[in-house]
Amino acid sequence: MNQRLAIVTGDDPAPGMNAALRSVTRRALELGWQVIGICDTDGDLLPEDCIPLTARTVDGISPRGGSLLGCMDTRPMLTETGMNIARHCLTETRVDALIFIGGRETQAAAQAFAQSGLPVNGIAASVENDVAGLEMIIGTDSALNIALDKIDYLRASTPTGHLLHLIEVAGRSSGYLALMSAVVGGAAAVILPETDGELVRNVANVAALTEAGDPIIVAAEATYDAVRVRASSLAQERKLQGHQIAHAQRHAAPSAYDRLLATRLGAQAVDALVRGESGVVFGFTHGAIHAVPFAEVVGQAKPLDDDLLHLAALHTVSAALHEH
Repeated sequence: MNQRLAIVTGDDPAPGMNAALRSVTRRALELGWQVIGICDTDGDLLPEDCIPLTARTVDGISPRGGSLLGCMDTRPMLTETGMNIARHCLTETRVDALIFIGGRETQAAAQAFAQSGLPVNGIAASVENDVAGLEMIIGTDSALNIALDKIDYLRASTPTGHLLHLIEVAGRSSGYLALMSAVVGGAAAVILPETDGELVRNVANVAALTEAGDPIIVAAEATYDAVRVRASSLAQERKLQGHQIAHAQRHAAPSAYDRLLATRLGAQAVDALVRGESGVVFGFTHGAIHAVPFAEVVGQAKPLDDDLLHLAALHTVSAALHEH
């Protein structure tokens, strides 16, 4: 089967993207396909932005953060001009099929190409775990481990009794990481975009902000700047200490879980193309690899799981915030 497959990695970097890129490339090469990677570019997409991918090219890239190709801003492809330029490039490079690795914006571009007639599949990758219809995607586990390491480190430090730690985690559109980090790390409070930036805290730790020690609040980056000053009012006698780890989460080396998940998703995305199945995004749901049609992903918000909110036993403490 003499086909040529192109791979795009887009949106923000997510740990495990390189493992997915490697898996897609090696599986396609095994099937006798040619593989090219479309590199990140600041301008129009041109044939010279495409590089051949071989087994040697992708050898040893799985442990690396980010993407070998760079993470492309795929939003221009959603415009008529951008799509025409991209399609011309794909015609010039004789591309027969595409795989897009990335988050919601990347999958929107993938859907646009699929609607133009090309066989296209997506692989969900985002530290925010914000792709609708999928329980777990590439990058989230690694980002959660980074947050937990930070919380554990702060807890292991000798308490001063006069600090209030505010940890900013990745979350421009979703509070998933903040919620999970607060739950598994036992933080005193968490601030989520889904609660309009109001502070919510664990009932089990409801007195933590006034007890001895150095309490920890976890905030999604979408809410961090807006609440950091107000949060300090919750502990008048404490100094607010900020810790921003969102960048580290996006660029971290992937966990074993993310490497394995990315490897499995990459192979499945290629195999689906071989079977003539396209127009879907691959992720993990209910203990198995799952494919969701683009129509159920693109433009769809992914709400926080009610069970997680119940497990956290959260309630809002809006008065303390609105007073300042």
